[in-house]
Amino acid sequence: FCNIVVGNTYALLQSSEAALVTSGTATLETALFEVPQVVCYKTSGFSYWLAKKWVTLEWISLVNLNTISNQTESDDGYGDYTFITTELSGGSEYSIYLEPGFSDFPWTEVFKVWIDYNGDQTFDESELIFESDAPVSEGVGGDFTVPTGLTAQPVTMRVSMDWVSANGGGNEPVECGQLGFGEAEDYCI
Repeated sequence: FCNIVVGNTYALLQSSEAALVTSGTATLETALFEVPQVVCYKTSGFSYWLAKKWVTLEWISLVNLNTISNQTESDDGYGDYTFITTELSGGSEYSIYLEPGFSDFPWTEVFKVWIDYNGDQTFDESELIFESDAPVSEGVGGDFTVPTGLTAQPVTMRVSMDWVSANGGGNEPVECGQLGFGEAEDYCI
């Protein structure tokens, strides 16, 4: 089902979850409404290759937890930082702080963080240690307590961030799988 809307751009953008845009002015208007967009322009193969290789809109910019303080640029969707480690003790409370990074203007992001406490290389809902309360475009943090009785072993912490708009567009971050407009990073705990 397709409707052609003429002369009511702003109402259309307010209710849109995504847009195909073919003009510079419409690109700006769509971005101001925080609607994810695919911009369609005629270009050369070389220009396309350059854009695909170098254009990233958002990424995880900062992860702070205990002795981890990792500030990064875009990792093109996934950053393997398992060589960066910290030790956490069962029964202790820790604070985590996360910041998104942007190549142009700030988007609204949701963060989720899991620690694979049982070491089975999957992230269960019970291993979710942090979730931002609402979409944010600045730093966000919270506290969590490490369960007691865990086997001392290196495990993975996954930080996942994805774009979610205030009007409900976008995707919640996932522990495994494809992110819509976001990034995931792994660390060793």
